[in-house]
Amino acid sequence: WGGKMTDVENVLNFAKLHNKPIMIAESTPFGGIELKQASKNVQSFITDKHHDYDNTWDRWYAKVIDIINKYDISMWCYIDSDWESQPMWHNVGFGETRIASNDLVM
Repeated sequence: WGGKMTDVENVLNFAKLHNKPIMIAESTPFGGIELKQASKNVQSFITDKHHDYDNTWDRWYAKVIDIINKYDISMWCYIDSDWESQPMWHNVGFGETRIASNDLVM
């Protein structure tokens, strides 16, 4: 469900070097905004002992906005969805990502 940040930065640096526009497409915080619906496996994949992932904003949104600012990204598409309510995505691990579901993010 993603890759290493160094891989992402390599692609972004290549695009900037060649004056290509950059877009973040179909992004959503894996595990949900609050990790409430994420399984233990998903939580262990997302978290580690070196970061405070209890802070909803810092865990995902702040990082995306930092990347947008650093690389002058011109478009960001965010998937605002309750993934668990959709049979195709139930128990996959995306969780609840509707911005309105969390006062801190909203």
